[in-house]
Amino acid sequence: EKYSAASFDSYVNQLSRSSSITVVSASETSVVVAIGDIAVLFDTNECDSLHALLSAANECSVPVVGHDIKPVLRRFAESGMHLPVIAFDTAVAGYLLDPVDGSHAIDRLVDKYLSVSLPDSVGATSGQLDFGGDETSRGGDAARARAIGILTESMTAALKSSGMLPLYVDVEIPLIGV
Repeated sequence: EKYSAASFDSYVNQLSRSSSITVVSASETSVVVAIGDIAVLFDTNECDSLHALLSAANECSVPVVGHDIKPVLRRFAESGMHLPVIAFDTAVAGYLLDPVDGSHAIDRLVDKYLSVSLPDSVGATSGQLDFGGDETSRGGDAARARAIGILTESMTAALKSSGMLPLYVDVEIPLIGV
């Protein structure tokens, strides 16, 4: 769904029932946020509302995870806003796990770590994840945002088994906001 100021309180209420909130850039001018079963499309001109939602997640101790979240944080910094705490970024984890691979696109990471593919458009076909929700005008961005939570678990296990988890947690995560 498209962000609605009238629905902001319901988004915040959904946080209490969510294990994480996920953020993925849909384009240069929009971001998709998944909170439980809800996927919300924010325009960049709604930066204040997106920031308020991510800050509410931090206040509720709901981890904020994303894919290539640095551009979103840069928008906050350019607007003079404090940066929310980020728990996991799948693009950064993908780079640590395979620095030679030139692409750390969400679709490739989902394929590699979950052995499934994300839908290119509305609806999933055989062998694809279908995370539900309205993807009619989003081209699969809602599915990508929802997939990050599952991908985060698999990539955390891969970082741990490779011995890279301490580097990721102690060095890479704090540098995301820089």
